[in-house]
Amino acid sequence: MILIEFRINEQSLKEDEAIELVEKAALLETYLVLPVKFSVDTVDLLEILKPQGCTYPVDSSGNVEIVAVNEGQHFLTTWVDLPLLSFAITCYEKVREACNGEKSLYEIPGGIGYLHFDALGSKVRIYSTINRKTVETDCLNLLEAFAAFSVRVRDLAEHLFPELKMDTTWKSWFM
Repeated sequence: MILIEFRINEQSLKEDEAIELVEKAALLETYLVLPVKFSVDTVDLLEILKPQGCTYPVDSSGNVEIVAVNEGQHFLTTWVDLPLLSFAITCYEKVREACNGEKSLYEIPGGIGYLHFDALGSKVRIYSTINRKTVETDCLNLLEAFAAFSVRVRDLAEHLFPELKMDTTWKSWFM
């Protein structure tokens, strides 16, 4: 099973809505920075140790989703704050490249690490430098999962920034 999700951070969204969009590059890298989870067959590829005091996702009942605590200094979380548009668009392209037999690399913003996508016939091997975890999955299933994730991200962006619907290049960002 492939799981690619984001969580709404109301404060972050309010700040984004208050800003007038001027450059598409800024929209890709700066806006809609929300917690993202990416796992394949229960292997969390974005699992990372974060220092105490960092922001972290809270579930619908207000519970912090912490996987483990390490000596009170850091906590292990499976959610990483990422620019949604950039993650959705770039990872879809990287997976497509891997499905075409190429090696591809996604650099996780903030210098956190990389996701390596390597072709293995009809499968893709994904290696995360964040936590040194590797998983293999069906290429088409992974491509479909990122396509569906991209649609959810696009829908959120168009809801928050309705002017995007009038931009002729906007749709080309998504497949």
